[in-house]
Amino acid sequence: MTTPNSEELPTTPATSRGTPERGTPRYRERVLVVEDSATQAAALAALLAENGLEPVVVHSGEEALMQVPGGAFDLVLTDIVMPGISGHDVCRAIKNMPGGADLPVVLLTGLSDPMDIVRGLECGADNYITKPYSDDHLLARVRQVLSTRELRRASRPGGAVDVTFLGERFTITAGKEQILDLLVSSYEELVRTNEQVRRAARRARFLAEAGAVASASLDMNVIMHDVAGMVVPALADLCIADIMSADGPPRRVAVAVENEALRPAAALIRKLPPAVQTGSIAEMALTERRLVTQRNPSEYGSGLLWNGVEQNEVLDSALASRGVLCVPLIAGDHVLGCLTLLSRAPARRWSADDLALCEDLARQTALAVDNARLYEEARLATRARDDVLAVVSHDLRNPVHAIAMAASFTLELLPNEPGDGKMARSQVETIQRAATRATTLIRDLLDLTRIESGRLTVDPVATEPAGLVADALEEVRPLARRKNVQLLVEVESGLPTVMLDRSRIGQVFSNVLGNAVKFSPEGSEVRVRASREGSEVQFTVADSGPGISQDHLPFVFNRYWQAPETQSLGTGLGLFIAKGIVEAHKGRMWVESEPGAGAEFGWSIPVSAEVPGDE
Repeated sequence: MTTPNSEELPTTPATSRGTPERGTPRYRERVLVVEDSATQAAALAALLAENGLEPVVVHSGEEALMQVPGGAFDLVLTDIVMPGISGHDVCRAIKNMPGGADLPVVLLTGLSDPMDIVRGLECGADNYITKPYSDDHLLARVRQVLSTRELRRASRPGGAVDVTFLGERFTITAGKEQILDLLVSSYEELVRTNEQVRRAARRARFLAEAGAVASASLDMNVIMHDVAGMVVPALADLCIADIMSADGPPRRVAVAVENEALRPAAALIRKLPPAVQTGSIAEMALTERRLVTQRNPSEYGSGLLWNGVEQNEVLDSALASRGVLCVPLIAGDHVLGCLTLLSRAPARRWSADDLALCEDLARQTALAVDNARLYEEARLATRARDDVLAVVSHDLRNPVHAIAMAASFTLELLPNEPGDGKMARSQVETIQRAATRATTLIRDLLDLTRIESGRLTVDPVATEPAGLVADALEEVRPLARRKNVQLLVEVESGLPTVMLDRSRIGQVFSNVLGNAVKFSPEGSEVRVRASREGSEVQFTVADSGPGISQDHLPFVFNRYWQAPETQSLGTGLGLFIAKGIVEAHKGRMWVESEPGAGAEFGWSIPVSAEVPGDE
């Protein structure tokens, strides 16, 4: 009996259980598949049909109960969780039908509830299969249930048994063969789950170790060499690591091998150019941008792996009847290289877990190689910048200094009188100021490079803090007078002598104190203070300017950074350089500010600091 909603694959008619017509496949057993998911039901039916069984598909428990009477089924395969009647209810109803006790019922379950096994016993189920399942596992369980039908029929139960499990009472009507099958199946599932957990743990451990190896260096060659060494023998007997070049052919980086029989081939492979010619395994992997699996080089010849190599006895002997994986290393839009894995065992086939592990390893390695590539590009860019700055310091600073000296000498010769002499003097002073600004900019650029590369050196000498503050005030006093800004000084008495580079700390004062006067309104005050705080001597400069917003405070010491309202007043290097100089003295620098209330910059120098000089 077939309902309009049932889905039956083209098979031998149920009423004709004898020899099928010529050209019709012969099915041995008829299986009713009860699955509400159309996709899973179709896949399950196709699997059963491909393996000599006759599937009939329905999508609900109600349809299943209409199909069973007169359906001549040999097995019912039902999902547990379905709309309407559950798989447990379907099983219970089938077992209560006339003759239904002898019809095996297998439950499909995700085992999300530990009660599923006991409920299966209660409803009379003969076995169960855990989702997700492999095709081989499902077929083996189905064949096992079909093969033991007669044993279960002979051990039909004589009565019900009441049991309590996790505080819930169940009445078990299943026979001893059914109970034994379910318990054995439960143990098998436990063993299978434990093995999956162990495999997952081994995989996670391998990837963690590979990640540590790949991240231990910023050299692409070292990364590829070390990863290839991990692949052998965990995943293959020989591993070849190749790196793609930006503007040329790939480079062979490493060939890892452990087995003595493969060492002659490995030695030859190291000398061969990587194969990326059309049709090669490497070319297919890199073009398709995915893992190329289960290739047998004996089917294609060694030319698939070795570019421009004729028939070679050593290679052919090493590769005969062996599998090959070529794993491309892809990061974003870049193909960075590939790992080629060869197995030694003639019958070896990489499992699905092996392939997934290779893909994860490839992603992890590609990320490390890409980081190394970017680091190398940054290093080369930094070197190019340093080369340019070296030219600036040598070839530009000298002529700028000559211009400044010439301007100073010319000013001494020009009369300071009204008329043409006054105008000429004004122009020369402009040249002198421009030369001074250029000299300062050159110095700042050189200091920036030294700070970023960690090569800023200082020459510390014993210095009195009071004298240092006096020198700084004397330098900025002309600018303060022009703006009518009053300089207030507070130097704590008895300050200890500190070891510092007087010129460099003077540069810090110049940058900070100069900014304070520049940003303070006319007629305001700038306060300079020096005091001892524990094991440090602290210097602070507080202005009466507009202050710094809280959003901008984290960025004030960044290189080239300037607040939007002051972008035209400098290069944005002064505070970055000042902080670098202070830190070279093992000190620290900070800023405190509120919008509209001015800003206070402070820095400290350790009293007992031992500052390194030039190395």
